[in-house]
Amino acid sequence: MEQRELLISKYEYQDVRFLNKGWSVDAKWVGVKDDQKHLIRISDIRFLSRRQWEFDQISRLYEQGWPVNRPISFFIEDTLVIAIYSYIEALDLEPNIHKLPASMQYDMGFFAGEALLAIHSLPIEADSINHYERMSQKMLTYIDRYLEKQLHFPNDDKVISFIKDHLNELSDRPLVFQHGDYHVGNMLLMEYQHAAIIDFNRCDIGDPYEEFSRAYFFSRRYSIPFVLGQLDGYFKQGIPQDFHSLMKLYMCHTMISALTWSTQFSIGQTETLRQFVSMVMDDYDQLQLDKPKWLTK
Repeated sequence: MEQRELLISKYEYQDVRFLNKGWSVDAKWVGVKDDQKHLIRISDIRFLSRRQWEFDQISRLYEQGWPVNRPISFFIEDTLVIAIYSYIEALDLEPNIHKLPASMQYDMGFFAGEALLAIHSLPIEADSINHYERMSQKMLTYIDRYLEKQLHFPNDDKVISFIKDHLNELSDRPLVFQHGDYHVGNMLLMEYQHAAIIDFNRCDIGDPYEEFSRAYFFSRRYSIPFVLGQLDGYFKQGIPQDFHSLMKLYMCHTMISALTWSTQFSIGQTETLRQFVSMVMDDYDQLQLDKPKWLTK
């Protein structure tokens, strides 16, 4: 049965429309039932355990009072997994944040930093995970793919060398529940300087510092005050000494992986991400700086 028909006939939605946003492998629908609007995410059954875990973690955040989609129901339907959440009526933050005063952008970032700390505080079972082995292998694999695809940007040799020379810094890192794609593109503009957090589709277990790579790569382009606020909201006692070196490593990986990943889509997408890569390289003065210019200023 076609998904829209299933939602109408079996789940009794009066109106259903496809939500064509984001890069998720899930099919996303907005359904109306009893004058309530729901966000419906439909996944293949092979993602069952992952989607159940995601649903449970979002439930914990909602119970704590953080602005996330309220989890409503979770179903298995033959070869499909259906997760139903409340739909948040709000503007996308990314295209609207520049309209806010810088002080409000900072306040929203500060709140996002506090929310990220709450996300990282959720209980996990990570005893069987070797972060060094998993992450170092991931970085080296992306380098191989990048070279195989014959991609290039100025000074990419320095980026690749930096990654290989600093893999040891991935050892003995703490592990937390990660949102997986934490930036202004996955937030909604709410009142009182709050940003609602959406799209946990790439959630994972990993290094808490790695989570800031999306802020340095994406959010920074739209609002530096927001990123500064996020750092202050998360690190209320000050940024730790080891943060900057690890962030430089994660940003080098992000540049290589983003361009490699983009080749799955259009040439236009690759060119857009090249602009982001160029921005990051300039932020680090072609890797001569230990932390980005906008942070030292």
